[in-house]
Amino acid sequence: MMEGYGRPFTPEEEAQLPVLSVLDAVSGISYGATHGDPELVERGLRTLARLRTTPCP
Repeated sequence: MMEGYGRPFTPEEEAQLPVLSVLDAVSGISYGATHGDPELVERGLRTLARLRTTPCP
């Protein structure tokens, strides 16, 4: 999934991915709700749901 970066992520970068994903999802939900973009809200909600079922590293 992350092949485009040209190298494996460091352990520190791997640990940051879930946190950054949550921030992106919440930002999308907030922006989408404020600007009438239900698709963006739904994407953020799907991301949060996926993260809830993914084990932490």
